[in-house]
Amino acid sequence: MSHDPAIDPRDDATTAPDARHAADTAEATRARVNQAIDKASAKLHSLRDDLQPTIESLSAQVHELTARGKAAAADARQQTRETLSDVAEQTSAYVAEKPFKSMAIAAAAGAALALLLGRRR
Repeated sequence: MSHDPAIDPRDDATTAPDARHAADTAEATRARVNQAIDKASAKLHSLRDDLQPTIESLSAQVHELTARGKAAAADARQQTRETLSDVAEQTSAYVAEKPFKSMAIAAAAGAALALLLGRRR
């Protein structure tokens, strides 16, 4: 095929309609894509609006469960303190009533602990 510089394919009568058709097709495609994006965006907003009450309900439940957990932990802590206080009082009373027996028990416990720790090394 020889190329004649006097003939420019851009001047061809069939090129202009093809270019217009391509531009029209591109514009139509752009319009369809924008419509699809708008539909997707509207659907997303609708879905978010539909889910909002469920999200708020779950959030409220989480807050309530957290509050219950904190209250249960505080109750357990208080009960443990009271139990330890009672045991400490009972131990003090026992030591006051039977000091020699208490010393013997403490010595035996110390010896047993020393034996156990000595074997670990």
